[in-house]
Amino acid sequence: MPFLRVLARVIVYSPWLWLLLFALYVIGVALQVGHLPTYGQPDPKDAGAISLLYMPTIFLLLWVLATVPTALALALFSKAAKLEQPFQRRDVIVYLVGMALFALVVFGDVAGLMTWLGD
Repeated sequence: MPFLRVLARVIVYSPWLWLLLFALYVIGVALQVGHLPTYGQPDPKDAGAISLLYMPTIFLLLWVLATVPTALALALFSKAAKLEQPFQRRDVIVYLVGMALFALVVFGDVAGLMTWLGD
């Protein structure tokens, strides 16, 4: 089913897309204020024109968190319906590495950036 393959691709690359978007947002703010953002300095919603990336970053953060149960459900559905598996071995590796980096940044709060984003 082509839809399942497309959904699988979206899931696989979602963590990487969030990491890229978040990096662009942090770099843009850092260039604007002259240092890495810290809690309240500047407010992530009021950081000038680069703040346009705030809502997409938050939305994508929530989507990436939702990809874990979505990917499991998709794989189980495909297996139960005896369909072609939407995830190849390479896809699983790309997704797991992306999720590991995502978890490091989000749950490890590297440089306090998630504290700043949640401000």
